Amino acid sequence: MILLAGKVPERDIQIVYTGLRAGEKLFEELFHEQENHESTGHPKIFLSQPRLVAFAELTSSLRMLDAAARRFDEDEVLRLLQALVPEFDQMRTERDADIVSIHKAAS
Repeated sequence: MILLAGKVPERDIQIVYTGLRAGEKLFEELFHEQENHESTGHPKIFLSQPRLVAFAELTSSLRMLDAAARRFDEDEVLRLLQALVPEFDQMRTERDADIVSIHKAAS
């Protein structure tokens, strides 16, 4: 980006390596560990196998989730989220929220 802007790194723009900020990752997982995927003709390209769900079932679950959220029924929202997204990890979500809160407070 620096070169594209017609500048020279370290002469026109100083580069400072500060490490990761709260919530940053060095890599992104492309597949969940429980998600099925298959190889293709290329060693670095995989196809994900989608989780199938009946449209009527999904619509019903989303309506129940909407209703629970409108009632501020946190327990029901979490139960429905867990049913819709089996990989949903409430404890991890709470830890991530705490990290973001700490980071915002320090800013």
